[in-house]
Amino acid sequence: MVSPGGLRTSCKTEPTHSGRPLQSAVAAPVSRTMARGLGEMLKVLMLTPHLDVVGGTERQCLKLATALAHHGVETTILTMRPTEHSRANVPADIAITRLDSPGVWVRRMKRYLRAKRAISPNYSEGRAGVAGNQPSRSFLRELGSLVGHKIPTQIDEAFLERTITRLCSATDVVHLHGVFWLPMLRATARACRATNTPYLVKITNEPERTWRSLKADPAAVGALSTSSGIITVNKHTQGYFQCRFPHVPTHFIPNGTDIPTQSPVAPIRDVLFLGTLKKQKGVDVLMRAWAMTKCTDGHRLLIVGDGPERRALEDLARSLGIEPRVRFLGLRHDVDQLLARRRVFVLPSRWEGMPNALIEAMAHGLPCISTSVDGVTDVLDDGKSGLLVEPENPKALALALDRVLTDHAMASRLGGYARARVIQRFSILAIIKEYMQLYEKFLVRHPNPRLG
Repeated sequence: MVSPGGLRTSCKTEPTHSGRPLQSAVAAPVSRTMARGLGEMLKVLMLTPHLDVVGGTERQCLKLATALAHHGVETTILTMRPTEHSRANVPADIAITRLDSPGVWVRRMKRYLRAKRAISPNYSEGRAGVAGNQPSRSFLRELGSLVGHKIPTQIDEAFLERTITRLCSATDVVHLHGVFWLPMLRATARACRATNTPYLVKITNEPERTWRSLKADPAAVGALSTSSGIITVNKHTQGYFQCRFPHVPTHFIPNGTDIPTQSPVAPIRDVLFLGTLKKQKGVDVLMRAWAMTKCTDGHRLLIVGDGPERRALEDLARSLGIEPRVRFLGLRHDVDQLLARRRVFVLPSRWEGMPNALIEAMAHGLPCISTSVDGVTDVLDDGKSGLLVEPENPKALALALDRVLTDHAMASRLGGYARARVIQRFSILAIIKEYMQLYEKFLVRHPNPRLG
């Protein structure tokens, strides 16, 4: 049998902690056997601040972990917020470790106190709410006076480091998804250096914005510079970080997706957007373009997702007079079912890393329209597998929508080429092979102390 990394292997069955059997591969090459020990299963620790089904980074983490488990890799995910839906969609072979820190405990106590009406009547969510992952100082002061002791006002980074260090004792490779939570990046670097565990950092956001947040934190820059490798999801980001960290291996591995059954050919009635409702995604531009389109009879614009701009976008739809033709569907867990219907998919982003929603829509054979920004141009070939327009240009977007909605032959052709493109380059099976080959390299270079 040939493993995803290209090594000839033999398989045996081992029980997991859940009692379900897994296939583990024993590699023939002496170098890997010496580094890992005969019969050892590859163990990967994945780190992500949140784990849900909406964010692209989190969805890729789940897809990658699931595919690795199917290839006989023992995978653990460390996260702060595993949702019930994400837990339900994770195979039993994957262990999810919830990071319980003082900040998490404070949020639980906050909910309890609010339920018991223990907080004063003048309590307001804006004054005492949670900003990002941090409970507000005003709330902490009030809570501290109630429980009678001082509560830390920040996530305990030392606790995070100790947790990662403990998990590293049973890990061959650490894979950090995203650098938007810098405490996790810093703690990962210290824990992995202490345990001689290789760690890979995946950068998923637009590189200039990522670098602006990194360079303000010398410890975070140091954590990236001592990593075993940087993974980027588009070529522009790869070149950008190669220039800044020439001594760190930088790898371009795009996002991947499962290949579903192709949607049946049928008349197109709806236009679909799927993503977080925030400035980056350019949904306001899509609204203005929708108001300019000539195809108004029977066509609807479906907005799937939620976010900080939802209320403003609903107001914009009313002011443009397109409210009857726009539906805000909110957060949905039936994304595959929504994509399986014959629709035009639109992603009017101002910037991207590599959009998962676009790749998934292409895999379903939907005709796609997006903006010519980095990450998107690595996926869509303009005029062949989709249509590209300039960002911030509602008129050009409206013209593209009219073309696809009125020319059914072109829509079918674009959808067919899009699906073929994903099968060729972005299937999760192809992406897993690249990750397995990368993990194998670091196992030989950095033998883990736990293997003796």
